[in-house]
Amino acid sequence: MNLDRANRGALAKLRRYCVKNRLLKMLTLTYADAQLDRAIVKEDLNGLFIRWRSLKGGKKFPYVYVLELHPGGHGLHVRIALPLHYVDKYWLQETWGHGIVHFKDPKKLRDGTKRQRSARLAHYLAKYISKTLEIDHEMGKHRYGVAQGFDVEIERRTFQTLAEANEWLRDYKDECFEAVWS
Repeated sequence: MNLDRANRGALAKLRRYCVKNRLLKMLTLTYADAQLDRAIVKEDLNGLFIRWRSLKGGKKFPYVYVLELHPGGHGLHVRIALPLHYVDKYWLQETWGHGIVHFKDPKKLRDGTKRQRSARLAHYLAKYISKTLEIDHEMGKHRYGVAQGFDVEIERRTFQTLAEANEWLRDYKDECFEAVWS
């Protein structure tokens, strides 16, 4: 039961992070030789993101990564969600240096508003988090990582009526809400 609740919480956080930061592009990083050590993969990712930030003049950018244990002995793959900025594939391939970089987004991630696309990408990544949970999750270990400094703020409010709540939502930080429920 606690594991199920933790899984739902992780998926909700992932969805909120992707939507808030408008993560619209997905990359997949693979290793040429099967890599099964999560600590090594995370160390390699950390080095990649440090080099990537230096390319952008030190500017931080939001991202999410999910580690996926690929079946058939291929080791760990890394799925990364990013804002929709041009990334030179050849630079990234060389900078990653451990294998292949895939840029292809599934078609369903290319249609709709940016908010809808971000939510769909989060849903797409969530299946990898869930798969990791089923196959090889170690208790207390994170199943995904995010860039620091781009967290989602949760704001809690209490209203006397649903009409007051809807009125507040209409004016909330220029957001356009598609659905409201109580």
